[in-house]
Amino acid sequence: MRKIGKSVTADRWEKYLIKICQEFNSTWAWEMEKKGYLEMSVECKLALLKYLCECQFDDNLKFKTIINEEDADTMRLQPIGRDKDGLMYWYQLDQDHNVRMYIEEQDDQDGSSWKCIVRNRNELAETLALLKAQIDPVLLKNSSQQDNSSRESPTLEDEETKKEEETPKQGFFVCFLLYLFYLLLLLYLTI
Repeated sequence: MRKIGKSVTADRWEKYLIKICQEFNSTWAWEMEKKGYLEMSVECKLALLKYLCECQFDDNLKFKTIINEEDADTMRLQPIGRDKDGLMYWYQLDQDHNVRMYIEEQDDQDGSSWKCIVRNRNELAETLALLKAQIDPVLLKNSSQQDNSSRESPTLEDEETKKEEETPKQGFFVCFLLYLFYLLLLLYLTI
């Protein structure tokens, strides 16, 4: 709260938070006055936290300047891939190496199709195995041969055969699986 122009002491932070809350939502300010911050609903706490974060963009000039210098696309999380059914896969790894992977339908407008499918390394390995099982065996064999035979230069005939066998969607899916395998390997090596 200090960064948005509100000087706060440790023993009076709740009173200052109530004042900020009155600007945002008087019902929640009333709830905070009656119950205190610790007894408020999770919904209220999250909304307050979101409001305080948004205030950083409006009231903290130093923060606003730094953020405005960044490219917006670099700050957005992008999906790591899509499967043959059109589901998009999102991967997150925090500083403690906690893994999360979410799926979302590609044409989801209201955000209702989000689902967490991976919460730890074992689930990541299982998901990777399931996704590998969905790939056409010929395509998977071609992909692994390409990785193993990097010392041999492919002929023009091999390239044309490969292009005929592999559709763009399948090729992307194989790359997606290889990327997942790489992430899993990195995760195991760092822990």
